[in-house]
Amino acid sequence: MNIFDKITKIIVPVAVVSSVISVGALKIFSGETPAKHHKDVAVYFVDSISANFYKWFSEGIKQDRNTFPCNVDSVGYFTLMKNIQYLANDSVLTLPEFIVNFVTIYNETGGTMKGVSEIGTDAYFFSRVQLRKPIFDKNGNIIFKGLWKRSYNTLSGNIPAGNYLVSVGALKRGVDDKRIARWNGEEYPIEEPQNIKMLARNADFYKLRGRGIFQLTGRINFVRCVKPIIDFDKMTNYQLDSAFAKPQIYLSTARAYIRANNFRYATINTSNPNWTAWGELISGTKSYYKFDVRCQRLYDAILYDGFYKVFYPNRIYHNKIKNKSEVEIDTTRFVLK
Repeated sequence: MNIFDKITKIIVPVAVVSSVISVGALKIFSGETPAKHHKDVAVYFVDSISANFYKWFSEGIKQDRNTFPCNVDSVGYFTLMKNIQYLANDSVLTLPEFIVNFVTIYNETGGTMKGVSEIGTDAYFFSRVQLRKPIFDKNGNIIFKGLWKRSYNTLSGNIPAGNYLVSVGALKRGVDDKRIARWNGEEYPIEEPQNIKMLARNADFYKLRGRGIFQLTGRINFVRCVKPIIDFDKMTNYQLDSAFAKPQIYLSTARAYIRANNFRYATINTSNPNWTAWGELISGTKSYYKFDVRCQRLYDAILYDGFYKVFYPNRIYHNKIKNKSEVEIDTTRFVLK
């Protein structure tokens, strides 16, 4: 049996799909077969191309640099896989879930696949920053209002830095009211002493900036997704940095975010996964950079195109590939080994 024949074993008409189809170490569950509890995500295409998903992605589909410009860090990826039980629902990920998590983490961490903290200056997080200028027509009417990054200091639910500095005794009401007002605003008080600036890093605008593999931001998200796991209010910014470097923390908090937004997450588990709904939720915008394109590219490559279609896109194997409509997709599962 040649390599392509092995790959196409996973693409068969629904009428003849067995309850469990084995592809190397990976088992794809179809129909109503219940998934079992395991520890690690089994590698994909092991028997077919003697490579795991990381190698398959890095040496194959990653060559599409317009879609996937960043490399995937091997240490970050394999650490994530080793601890995937903290992210997976009952130790099971459907194929669309695997893809949507992989692409979300790829986007949010720039390919490091680690629990990184958002990078930027204190002023950037504190201030309302204009990213794109407004556009006017020839009559002076505004046709585009411009694009702004919200101030994390006044983000809904966050405790402004001025109030925080009062709570720790660094500023006093009735004495430092003007300074408090500045610290409660949206323009970073650059004139403040360095020791106050460093102390202010424990305020929400800085401490609760984007963290983890989903870049959870702000007190509302932290109360819902981080507080049940670690009490961030009793931690300094430095302690929180250390906590989010641990896979158990950055994966468990991501899982909590998924559970809190399960109504959106569930929309990807269909025969036509809705990547857009999840992308909008993560990014807060309707245009999450190439999220839909990346998810669909991986999905099609894994389910339909196979190894040859990724490495040799100009070669035709139409007589080997089954029709997409014949494949039972919505219950396909990655089962944790």
